[in-house]
Amino acid sequence: MVETDASRVVVGVVLSQKGYPLAFFSKKLCSKMQAAFVYAREMLAITEAVKKWHQYFIGTHFFILTNQQSLKGLHTNVCHTLKQ
Repeated sequence: MVETDASRVVVGVVLSQKGYPLAFFSKKLCSKMQAAFVYAREMLAITEAVKKWHQYFIGTHFFILTNQQSLKGLHTNVCHTLKQ
């Protein structure tokens, strides 16, 4: 399970299994990302987590938990921009 959260200045991600945290990382955002919409900051947290821990996800199903409503249906949304 990957849990993400983004504030105005930093994104944080926790990787956990069976309710126990395995790893954590946070990343300070550049000024461009600090000015971006919350949607973009939360998406950055997700993509950074998948890039960082991709070796743990190969061949398995995993869940991404986010508090950003617009990302909750990401797998069913139609992508409108290249970033999506």
